[in-house]
Amino acid sequence: LIASLSWDSAVQDVFGTLLNGATLCVADPKELGPRKLADWLVEEAVTVLHISIPFYRTLIKTLPQNEANALRVVGVG
Repeated sequence: LIASLSWDSAVQDVFGTLLNGATLCVADPKELGPRKLADWLVEEAVTVLHISIPFYRTLIKTLPQNEANALRVVGVG
């Protein structure tokens, strides 16, 4: 979970994750910044990410493009 809980899509992110038996990983992008967030995604083996377009553009430049990157689905919007 990267978005604020007050964002309407957070409902889908939180309950969609938990009701499907997945693990919800919560991050604060303001605290981490793009480089540390990219490292965190790899460390936590995050497979599904829902992210805003501007933040995606920044993050994708720093995310490792190798087998350590577990991302399978990225929802952008």
